[in-house]
Amino acid sequence: MDIKEILKNAGIEIPEDKQEAFNKDFHTSYKSDAELSKVKTQLTDTKTQLDAANAKIAEFGDTDPAKIKQEAADWKAKAETAETDFKNKLAEMEVSQAIEGAVSGLKFTSNLAKESVVAKVKSAGLKLTDGKLIGFDDIIKGLKESDAGAFVPDGKPKPQFGDPKGGGAGVHTGSDAVSMEDALKAHYNM
Repeated sequence: MDIKEILKNAGIEIPEDKQEAFNKDFHTSYKSDAELSKVKTQLTDTKTQLDAANAKIAEFGDTDPAKIKQEAADWKAKAETAETDFKNKLAEMEVSQAIEGAVSGLKFTSNLAKESVVAKVKSAGLKLTDGKLIGFDDIIKGLKESDAGAFVPDGKPKPQFGDPKGGGAGVHTGSDAVSMEDALKAHYNM
């Protein structure tokens, strides 16, 4: 119900020349039930937010700011260390895989020889640059010179003779065994 109707029902009438001033004053100071309810809801929401903020502030009341800064610095250092460790392990894994790939192209006299060469190459601390192991070829060249027996020789295999005391000439059980006759033919180009 409008305020003018309420006043009229109470026997109060506002003169025509005062109605404009009454409307202006009335609307600046009077609020309807709906407007009052909206303001009360906003006030309740604001009070709830204020209480929550005060509770959160109270939680931090006993906290030492210097301690918080130190803990943040500690966690930052731990994160940086973990990131560095991860990068180092990833680099080690990439180098290890590159070594395994590079060694797979070589021929060894035994698995033990291969494992030994791989271990020596890994212990050399090679770096991987643009997918290439820097210094790998030099290490392999040096190993072929110092421990030629670990590698299957390139080209024609050299003739190997059996031990005359252990079974006579030409007796050899290896995959590259050569009979005495074949060895002589090879030697004299027959």
